[in-house]
Amino acid sequence: MKKSLFIVLFVLFFVQNAFSKPLVVTSTYILSALVKQIGQNKIDTRFIVPENANPHFFNPTPKDVQELSKANLVIGVGYGFEFWFDKVKNNIKGNTLMLSDYYTNPIEKKILKGQIIANPHIWLDMNFVKNTAVFEIAKNLCKIDSKNCQFFMQNAKVLSQQISHIQTNYENLFKNKNICIVEVDPAFDYFLSSFGQKTCAKMLQEGSGELSIGNFKLLENCKCKKGIVIYAFRSKQAQAIAKEKHYKPVYLSPLGNSKDNNQDSYTKLLEYNLEKLKSAIND
Repeated sequence: MKKSLFIVLFVLFFVQNAFSKPLVVTSTYILSALVKQIGQNKIDTRFIVPENANPHFFNPTPKDVQELSKANLVIGVGYGFEFWFDKVKNNIKGNTLMLSDYYTNPIEKKILKGQIIANPHIWLDMNFVKNTAVFEIAKNLCKIDSKNCQFFMQNAKVLSQQISHIQTNYENLFKNKNICIVEVDPAFDYFLSSFGQKTCAKMLQEGSGELSIGNFKLLENCKCKKGIVIYAFRSKQAQAIAKEKHYKPVYLSPLGNSKDNNQDSYTKLLEYNLEKLKSAIND
């Protein structure tokens, strides 16, 4: 009887482990979506920061900490984006990948308590993602699932090519056009530079909310007849700026959306934002 029970338990243990997938936990949904495009059905992915929460002010719950402790791989942005990471890192038993470790020349770089703090929105830099991030993610997936390493690396290569194609479409959209870009939220500096654009005015910094006379004075740098005002969170301010300059307000999504079929993968997010810009510029 005992022998039979032992055999049953052994078989159940073997089956469970044979078919279990590595768990990758990321800080945000869009990182999880990026990982999923590389790992596909070979891995399980979860994310910590709820999609309706501001990631700059989020604190993990005990349940989140438990999730992180079960992960084979934890992936974050870095540069202070996961300001809570130091509180939970001792609970992480698996591997850790911070994308900022592979980024050069971050914007607004400073050293705080021995750590590099900078504009953290590097996942929107198409050059970085296609040339570096997708392959570092694939390499880290190889560490936790070596038998599928070739699969991960091939998917990373395909994804890199897809991003490159979309990036070309961005470049072509702005080619030979004199379009001024006003940035309301500080989320899109890397994004714009990855297809050769920059802002004529950056209106608000992280944490600030109301426009001042000084903010509006920055618009003197925007001398184009045609322009766009891009924003992620501050719609009211974007509308006020657009009215002042007779530019088009354009909502862009920095984090994707798991419940929106147009934004539920990294490449779909890029295409979604491309269509938003195209609609405003060609209007």
